[in-house]
Amino acid sequence: MIHKMIGCSEECLRLACCDFCRYVIQDYFFNEDKDGNMQIVNGGPNGCSLHKDKEHQNIAKNCGHCQDFHCVNATEDNKDNWIVKEFADEEH
Repeated sequence: MIHKMIGCSEECLRLACCDFCRYVIQDYFFNEDKDGNMQIVNGGPNGCSLHKDKEHQNIAKNCGHCQDFHCVNATEDNKDNWIVKEFADEEH
């Protein structure tokens, strides 16, 4: 199986400057603003929606990168700038 790491720029994968993968499940909490309105606020990472095993859940919770990392900032709007690295299952 081929895995792809996708970064939003050259620095993204080289320097790990973008912590979140598009597959990260984020915690959320409710916060009351100054007008008394409740808002949903994103918290930190709480797991991976792509891989269900414990190892990948821990990688996601610690803002790590696996071989299927897809930077949350790598969107269709900047697709020309993406950096893609491919790995086969036996490679690391």
